[in-house]
Amino acid sequence: MLDCVQSLARQVLAGEFLTPAQAASLVNVSGEDVYDLFYWANKIRIRFMGREVKFCAIISAKTGQCSEDCKFCAQSSHYDTAIQGQTILNDAQILESAAHAGQVGADAFGIVNSGRAPTRQEARLRRLI
Repeated sequence: MLDCVQSLARQVLAGEFLTPAQAASLVNVSGEDVYDLFYWANKIRIRFMGREVKFCAIISAKTGQCSEDCKFCAQSSHYDTAIQGQTILNDAQILESAAHAGQVGADAFGIVNSGRAPTRQEARLRRLI
């Protein structure tokens, strides 16, 4: 597998695209070969994106009791998970988090919520605040 990873990485570094089958083969990298994959992925990142790393901070403004039925997600209200109840941050808490992200050097700040969209009640409450 090591030779395959190295060969594909050199192909990308030469400016050639991988075929879908070649890209899919990288999913099978395991064990110690994963570190070689990391090495080559870093070489590719540096070649095409440079050495600079951007820092993005995120906050979960609404956590838990999601109405969506995603089997993989711990926030879904359809499954018994470790998430207890629901937490909803207010505007002041979100603004405080955004300010903190800026203070520690974040290049971007994102707000994530459980669910597809705010419920009608949440939207109504937001307008009252």
